[in-house]
Amino acid sequence: MILLFVLVKLALQFLAIQEYGYFRDEFYYLACARHLAWGYVDHPPLSIAVLALDRAVFGEGLVALRWMPAVCGAAVIVLAAALARELGGRSWAQVLAAVAALVAPVCIGLASTYSMNIFEPLFWMGIALAMAKLSNGASPRTWLAIGALAGLGVLDKHSTAVFVGAFVVGALATSFRHRMRCKEFALGIGLALVLVAPHVAWQVAHGWPTLQFLRNAQASKNYLVSPLEFLRGQIESSHPLAFPLLVTGLLALLFAPRLRAYRSLGVGALLLIVFMLLQHAKAYYVAPLYPLLFAAGAVFVERWIASTRTRAVAGAYVAVLVGTCAIVLPLATPLLPPERFVAYAAHFGVESVKSERHEMGPLPQYYADMFGWRELAHDVSLAYLSLPEAERAHCMVFAQNYGEAGAIEYFAREFPAPPVCSGHNNFFLWGIPSGEIEVVIVIGGDRNELLEAFGEVVDAGVHRNAWAMPYESELAISVCRQPRLPPERLFALTVHYE
Repeated sequence: MILLFVLVKLALQFLAIQEYGYFRDEFYYLACARHLAWGYVDHPPLSIAVLALDRAVFGEGLVALRWMPAVCGAAVIVLAAALARELGGRSWAQVLAAVAALVAPVCIGLASTYSMNIFEPLFWMGIALAMAKLSNGASPRTWLAIGALAGLGVLDKHSTAVFVGAFVVGALATSFRHRMRCKEFALGIGLALVLVAPHVAWQVAHGWPTLQFLRNAQASKNYLVSPLEFLRGQIESSHPLAFPLLVTGLLALLFAPRLRAYRSLGVGALLLIVFMLLQHAKAYYVAPLYPLLFAAGAVFVERWIASTRTRAVAGAYVAVLVGTCAIVLPLATPLLPPERFVAYAAHFGVESVKSERHEMGPLPQYYADMFGWRELAHDVSLAYLSLPEAERAHCMVFAQNYGEAGAIEYFAREFPAPPVCSGHNNFFLWGIPSGEIEVVIVIGGDRNELLEAFGEVVDAGVHRNAWAMPYESELAISVCRQPRLPPERLFALTVHYE
């Protein structure tokens, strides 16, 4: 049965792979994969290293880029069932946990595009599963697996360090702490530190840019989510009908006598949720916990069914979850053309959950950031090709953010363009092209500021796309000449980590 859910998951994800275009961050990840390093301004190196290997084997097409997210999404279903089994659940609990992980909109959405987020639940739930096995009497050598998962998890996404911290506190606050009194626990810590050490060295060498990135993002970019918005986000992300199962799972891990052995998992999950709530975090930041909570909830419900003999009601619940997946699917992954999606969302009264401080367009940001990139590359290429041959050899493009810069780079094979630079995140560290720069094609920006930086600013067009984010439409494309300062000094003024 679990295999059937895995196959359904893969089919659903592959169905949506090519409906829209590349997501903004995917262009950036591809750019990072061309500049392998032990760290980046806004993320650790593991997901980039995996992507570099993937693109070397399969290329950079949408299917080549997104088959892995689909497979990781399917693995989350397997982990949910495995957790239910380890927590004492029988076949029905495993099915319910797998179904909940299948229909949760956030699990569908995160498995639709490539990012570090696709690996995060695998590391988190791998650690949770190993801790459950230790509670059930597994060998202390399991700590080595936990150390490896923790180290690799931090190399994937820094939030894994927060997860590990919360669950360590949960372990120390419960009887699970007795299982930490062994040399294998210390060896696991050592293994995690060894794995993370090269990334820490990169941070030190570059002046800890990730800390500046986090401060700036919190202060000026990320929308500060209120507690009610955070709660609403959990209901929508987990599926309104699966949310009660999620809450049941958390309460069962904290209070159910039959799950007392796994109390550390409940305390760790609660601490992590409270931490994210206090940080005004985006709702999906706690989504990697969902498989654990679904599994615990399913085990509790299964035992309740056995004592009350309400199997028919439970079966109907599973059937309704599966049935409503068809309704939720277009809201979680790009299946409908944008015009139909807007009408569909309006019909069900669904509004976008705000995650950044930008003006919103007709589409939610997750979908809007898949539109307009190819057209932008075309418009920039027209400006470039309009230059005299002599100027093209001393030209570069300046983009306002990594999405624009990454798109110009990616589509340069189809739409010729000069080297691209940006002051945004890791593009700033990569700098500007070597050689003499006489002409800069600037995407967007304030015209008065451009006139302060250059002696000549010529309008070369305007990029528009009705479905893109508003700040990515109505973008002036300017050809700038006669820089008033050396290009290196002008570029140094553009840095923004956020």
